[in-house]
Amino acid sequence: MNRTKFTLILVALVALAGSGAEAQTLIGSPFLTSYDGWMDTYDYNIAPPQGNYPAWGVLLEKGVLMENSNGMEKQGGTYLGVENDGQYKPYMMVNSAVTPSTYTITGTYSSWDNDGLGMIFGYQDNDNYFRLGVRRESTGNYGFFGGLTLSKVVGGVITPYIAGPTTSFVGTSNDTPFTLKVKVDGGNFEVYASRPDGREPSTPQLSGFDADLATLGAGNYGAMSWGQRYDGTSPLWGTMLHSMTVDNGANGSIDKTHTFSNASPVAWRKLSMTRADNTQEANLAHQGNFHLDFINGVIQDDTDGYEMATTNYTDFIGPAIVVDEPSAYDIGDMEMKVRITCDDDEGPGLLFRVQNDKSFYRVNLATQATGTGRPRKGLSIQKCLDNGEGVAPTWTQLFYESSPQFTYELGANAVPFDISVRAVNNGSTSTTIVVEILNPDGLNPNFLYSVTDYSNPLLTGTVGFTNWGAGINGTAKGKYSGGLVYSGYGGDPNVPLVVAYESAAPGGSAAAPIPEPGVLVLLIGAAVALSLPRRRKTFALLLAACCLTLPLAGVAEAGTLIGSPFITGYDGWTDTYSATNWTGVGDSAPLWGVLINNNALCDLSDGAASNGGTYAGGGAGDSQYKPWVMVNTNYTTPSKYTLLGTLSSTDDDGLGLVFGYQDDNNYLRIGMRAEATGNYGFAQGISFDKVVNGVVSQVAVANAANFGYLTDNTPFQLKIEVDGTICTVSGPALLGGGLTQYFTGSIGELSTLGQGHYGVMSWRSRNVGDASVQAVKRCFGAQLHSLTVDNNSDGSIETNHTFENVSP
Repeated sequence: MNRTKFTLILVALVALAGSGAEAQTLIGSPFLTSYDGWMDTYDYNIAPPQGNYPAWGVLLEKGVLMENSNGMEKQGGTYLGVENDGQYKPYMMVNSAVTPSTYTITGTYSSWDNDGLGMIFGYQDNDNYFRLGVRRESTGNYGFFGGLTLSKVVGGVITPYIAGPTTSFVGTSNDTPFTLKVKVDGGNFEVYASRPDGREPSTPQLSGFDADLATLGAGNYGAMSWGQRYDGTSPLWGTMLHSMTVDNGANGSIDKTHTFSNASPVAWRKLSMTRADNTQEANLAHQGNFHLDFINGVIQDDTDGYEMATTNYTDFIGPAIVVDEPSAYDIGDMEMKVRITCDDDEGPGLLFRVQNDKSFYRVNLATQATGTGRPRKGLSIQKCLDNGEGVAPTWTQLFYESSPQFTYELGANAVPFDISVRAVNNGSTSTTIVVEILNPDGLNPNFLYSVTDYSNPLLTGTVGFTNWGAGINGTAKGKYSGGLVYSGYGGDPNVPLVVAYESAAPGGSAAAPIPEPGVLVLLIGAAVALSLPRRRKTFALLLAACCLTLPLAGVAEAGTLIGSPFITGYDGWTDTYSATNWTGVGDSAPLWGVLINNNALCDLSDGAASNGGTYAGGGAGDSQYKPWVMVNTNYTTPSKYTLLGTLSSTDDDGLGLVFGYQDDNNYLRIGMRAEATGNYGFAQGISFDKVVNGVVSQVAVANAANFGYLTDNTPFQLKIEVDGTICTVSGPALLGGGLTQYFTGSIGELSTLGQGHYGVMSWRSRNVGDASVQAVKRCFGAQLHSLTVDNNSDGSIETNHTFENVSP
């Protein structure tokens, strides 16, 4: 009596109603190119005699205006002639507002250095202004007097001092706030310097009359900094202006209060990392000094702060800041985009899914050689996971490159590069991270990296910047002081930092919104049932998802509590097998579907269209096999693109990726097989074939490595890069491992096959071992977990195919 095996196969197509709207901004641009009328007056054609070019910016950790370059325009003193000659020239930041001839200016300052800082008033240009200077350090060989002094510059001629010097009134190396006040009435002036206790002296420390003040008094005002940068192990900060008020008194012709705590378009806070041995960032040689340069539209840190890793290459820590807005901590699927420039060979980092100081993902870049306590050279991704109060966090290396594809240009020839990080949740079970770097030289290919976190993934969180060891590499000859610099993606300071990530639908529209009440969910097809004679009775239910939404036109219906779990299409994925009756080899026709237990697209048929090899009259490993193929027909690649697939298998037979697909007789394929070739056409190892007009030809001889992990469902990656007729294949590599190049060269048929569909193939893939093995491995086969497709530059195609949310 024949036994019948009834197999029910359900496959699906999705109709996505795109809104056509741009991605929702979750965090706007954090960069500014102006603020409240403040102007950097330095002539950048002049090379500083010491230190670096001006480094004005809002210290994001404290919300104060800081300058910490350790530089100056001119030293003065015995460097030019006589000690204490007053012939110094500082860096200046002035405000465009103009005072009348009678006014009072009050500035609240603090400092981490004891060199020169102070107040500017009556400013006309760099050759005409008054300045009130404070210096705690003894003069030495320099022109900046110790103590409190008032001097002037008229027609470029410096008058060393018109009042003072007096004894310094407060230490200026410990961040203790103090106040400077200047009262001007025509040519008369009074200077008050308040002690930390806030009590203003009853009489001015400096006062007098100057005829030039009557002329220059009506002008701009601001702050100055000279040789300021702390050189110890504490924060590398310098001059800090907390606030400045300008008041004309009764007539109100000028009444301004300048603060910097709200200067940044985005609220930030410091993040203090913790290593796996529970030591914290407090031990860093240099704390961070992330500051918003609102003149040049960048955020930079040049402290060289770092602590070495205790777990090789993984738990290294450095200074960091994160966006500190309540809504930011709830961000889920997102894309973060920014431009980076780095003078040093180590340092650039991005944080995302930050939940607290011990839970976050980090992308790190380094050009320095890998060292056990250092980050790995190239790009790497780590996860820090909080284990509770007082307990050390768990650090995990999610991804690294054994052979780095991209290392940035540093030093005097530092080249900016654009980087984006996409984090997309696969339900609540995993998070897929895709990092893309645009080639800074404008060449192809761009650089694409992908990894999925399956273990306690971080599903929400804010974003931030981090530095590991990037300091000033010599004297920065440019408009930045050096170190690590972040700016707007693509050079545009207005690009949002974070947007909601939505996979693009055909025509560039966004994915359909989740139906709300009052919307009718309409399934757009019917299930396909296929009965096949088999030796054992098996029932396999394979589900994939989506729905078309139509408005409910006022029709009253019974409320649906659980909708149909069945669908007949998903996102354009198409089984190319079209025979009415199965005529292949192995056990059955294709059994494609999404496994409910691990959300992977799977074929478990243990079948194929043909075996090839000696079974078909040829030779072993001759590539004359024909697999089952599932391709995506919603998308057609341009002539230049990158595919990055994450696959796994519980069988040692064949699986791989398909690209340039026109039909079953014209496409290219990358195959992998762990089992020995035997008499079959599918060779052991990795192989590259082309199918043209039904004729199969080997592009590259199979690499006969035995990929044992094809039997234990371990995820691995394959990468295919196409640029015209040039094709590069990299991999396979286990997740977290580096991709190595398997093939690169020109394939003439790509001129016609390059623009086509793409997908996955399966050849006799299904675990059919004994009962004990099946209990562990299950009767699965070839599996595709995710497949990213990117044109890298013009955005003509950019999508990430996953299967986690397929079921309705």
